[in-house]
Amino acid sequence: MSIQMLFIFVALIVEMVMLSILVLPLPFVVRKKVVEVFHMLITISNFRIGMYFIGVIISIMFIDSFNRSSIKASQYPVVTGGSSSRFYLTSTELASRNYNQRNMYLTGAVLYFGIAIPTVISILKKLIKHKTKLENAKKVDDTEKVASIKAEIKKKDLDIETFKKQLKGLNEAYIKISNELNNSNSDKKKD
Repeated sequence: MSIQMLFIFVALIVEMVMLSILVLPLPFVVRKKVVEVFHMLITISNFRIGMYFIGVIISIMFIDSFNRSSIKASQYPVVTGGSSSRFYLTSTELASRNYNQRNMYLTGAVLYFGIAIPTVISILKKLIKHKTKLENAKKVDDTEKVASIKAEIKKKDLDIETFKKQLKGLNEAYIKISNELNNSNSDKKKD
């Protein structure tokens, strides 16, 4: 295997591992750190230049493999009886076509993952941004809810105190009226 194909295989494996890590259902904190690391790497100009350079080289390799995989049949026809002649591919041409198709698929996959990873990262950025907004909104809502519930509890406590006073007054009035009725009933029985 040539050195360039070794680099293609390594790039393909690294990109597949990165994409697998990105789509795993990781905790929010870990996912946020992964996105921050990627954002930090993208802000470094040398890293961006290196990624563009690698992308251009792999694109050139893809185009070259695509063009070479469409090798025409050999120039030498094989006569197979009568007046008909067929063109054929030699074994070296078939092997070359096979290797070029393999290289085309591998470089195409690397290019695809090179586009897919930033797309997934941008989706994750939006997801993290919205989840952070949601958590902040919950905190604000929670503090507002807590304040409104505390005010409601104070209001209910005042209502309870008022009801206790009313109950005490009603009990006293009931006892007073029942004593008066008992006294008046006992006076009537004595007569």
